[in-house]
Amino acid sequence: MTRKSVWHVFRVIGPALCALGLFGCTGVQSSDQITGSDVAASQKMSRAGTIEGVCFLKASRKYAAILDQTAISTGVLLDGRYVLTAGHNLFNASYPWGRIELIGILVGEPDVSEVGPDYLDALVSGGRVEQGMIPVDGVWTVAPRFQWSPSTWLKPSASNRMIQHDYGFIDLGKSFRGRSSFVLGGVKLKVGDVVKVAGYPGDSKRVKGATGERLYQAEGRVTAIKANLFRYNVITAKGLSGAPVWVERGGKKIVVGVHVGSDFGGEKGAVARTVDNALIRDWNLWKSRRQAAD
Repeated sequence: MTRKSVWHVFRVIGPALCALGLFGCTGVQSSDQITGSDVAASQKMSRAGTIEGVCFLKASRKYAAILDQTAISTGVLLDGRYVLTAGHNLFNASYPWGRIELIGILVGEPDVSEVGPDYLDALVSGGRVEQGMIPVDGVWTVAPRFQWSPSTWLKPSASNRMIQHDYGFIDLGKSFRGRSSFVLGGVKLKVGDVVKVAGYPGDSKRVKGATGERLYQAEGRVTAIKANLFRYNVITAKGLSGAPVWVERGGKKIVVGVHVGSDFGGEKGAVARTVDNALIRDWNLWKSRRQAAD
């Protein structure tokens, strides 16, 4: 295949590949997911020091056996061994024939620019996605309802609803106890609540100085809540997908959301998938199956 024909393929499938955050995209546009007026001006992210538990993810992807891509994203270490992240970091519901071959992971590093592959905390492979269920085995997986259908093919707008189920899990294969200060869920949010977010944004036009290799953080407020999503007033960028959105209670960092994108449907602000009973149920089921596989 010539370079010209490869470029033509990319032009055709590119929009679909970005529909759910491939190439570190911030997400798809949606007109019916989140509404509500802002309670404050959008807050900017700034450089952060070490935040124990925030994970840098670097995934090697392959599409149609001819396109290779490295995608940077974010996750959070929980229970010493497992990472919660966005589903679209692990599986593209708009292009199911693509696959992730490897995921390199670093835990709690404020700057990964000079960390070589020999110094990764984990390098994992062996993901498994089964539509409608948590797989019996799978080093990583996504929410059961985060799935491909014919309507998503080359129709990014048909994938808008996927953000409602946009979460996934990764097993690092070994314990990192003492390397995370985060716990999962248990807080009901309301508009106006203060939330924090941290991750590895890669768009310097949206986040000053961002390269995808440095940790940034911000504090904002919840501006709207609808179903299993909420919006918050922080200016985010590609690479932040999967970042933990948390509140601080009693000295604990409680993860209340998974960052999935921003500026949906023309509404300014970041969007997170809420940590609710469904997510926690899937998390516990998958985790128990990973423990049983040991």
